[in-house]
Amino acid sequence: MGACSSGCLAFLDISSKKGWADPEGSSALMYAPLKHANCSKASSSSSTLADRQSEDGKAQVIVTSLAGGLIASLPFRANEMAVELKSRIEKVDGTSAKSQKLIQGRRLLADSDEVHIREPVTLVRMQRRMAISAGSDRAIRFHDLETGEQLKVIRGTTHISCLAVDWQYLRCFSGGADMAVRVWDLRSGQCLHMLTGHTGWVCALYPDPENERLVSICQEGLLKLWGLSDGIEQSSIQTPKSKDMQVSVNWAHMLVMVANDVCATVYKLSSGMSQYSLSTAATLIDFHWPTDSVTGRALFLVPLDFSINDIESQGAMQLWNVSDSCSMEHEFGRGCAWVACVNWERERVVVAVGRPTRYWWSAGTFRKLQAVGLQLWSLSSLQLLQTLGNGLFDAPRSLNVDWEMSKPSAMTCHEDGLLGDPIRFMHWDFEAETARIVKVGAGVSALNGVVAVVVKP
Repeated sequence: MGACSSGCLAFLDISSKKGWADPEGSSALMYAPLKHANCSKASSSSSTLADRQSEDGKAQVIVTSLAGGLIASLPFRANEMAVELKSRIEKVDGTSAKSQKLIQGRRLLADSDEVHIREPVTLVRMQRRMAISAGSDRAIRFHDLETGEQLKVIRGTTHISCLAVDWQYLRCFSGGADMAVRVWDLRSGQCLHMLTGHTGWVCALYPDPENERLVSICQEGLLKLWGLSDGIEQSSIQTPKSKDMQVSVNWAHMLVMVANDVCATVYKLSSGMSQYSLSTAATLIDFHWPTDSVTGRALFLVPLDFSINDIESQGAMQLWNVSDSCSMEHEFGRGCAWVACVNWERERVVVAVGRPTRYWWSAGTFRKLQAVGLQLWSLSSLQLLQTLGNGLFDAPRSLNVDWEMSKPSAMTCHEDGLLGDPIRFMHWDFEAETARIVKVGAGVSALNGVVAVVVKP
């Protein structure tokens, strides 16, 4: 997934959309007509804005990007406060009012300040660290990971079981119980495409935004390749049925690996033919096939079984060779808990580790897998490089890793305790050797059935 150059959340940055070029990552808000004695460009645009005003006889608020592209034209309202203008901008542009700063006459406007017509108003989008979550409550939620605030909610139509985000082009892909894949516009919250044809619950997605492609698979084993520009199905492959499936695609070779609770199989997307088979029931983390290599590699995780006290012999990672003679090259790491993320170029993997714990309550006792921390491993040497955290909290639902720095940072999402408590995010920094909790309170708890979380890089 690409990230916008300004570093702000995709739905807050219209310049990231295809066809837009706003290197400063913000937009200008102007009233018509404009008069700038020392700016020929502004003077030439004044007549255009004046013409716009004369079309309906009413003053207009013109919203443009710094590159000059028109974003919106809003009716001018006398005695309008800045907070009211922010709400109108949010409705047409998708930029959350909480993420807007308005500047007029070299002065930062407070929400209670009145916006006048004498000078241009500049809209500045504030950079935020963001995450998107989805689950059984049929909602896609936007979270501010600095404050824990919920910024925006897109109401879906079904239980959502898988989620992928295209941060560069401001789109979100969801699949769920109604056997359909939906493509959402992150700015407006509108559904752009509904891709139908699956015969069961959609359980995994793998997009290629740059080339407008998406792979999806359902529990009935039907895998589909879609064109995102027109929403048309390009190919279909029938694989074995399974309630627990993972998918990873190597777009350069047009190969897709499908893993279930019995085995993992590599198919050609063009023909649907099976190429390789791996005899492992472990959870697929990622499939990689270098351009100049005759063999591929795949990383799997055998998660902890929280019904067993002894964890010394379980919870390991498996590194497989993918070729005509597929074989497991290495098994390493112990105590792995559900999630991991790999960077093949750096030969590094981050994995959550944990242990089973017993809870007591009025209805009896139950066991639950809890996390202890994160580990950083080297794939080339199979050595444990670093461990972060020694606390005890619920095992993460998701793990997102930022590999940009010399040492990675990561964000995990957890259900905080018993049902009804808010979910929380934890930020892990391997460089600073720190772990920080970010609670997400309003509207989001374990009762929402959060099953998928994507954090903006």
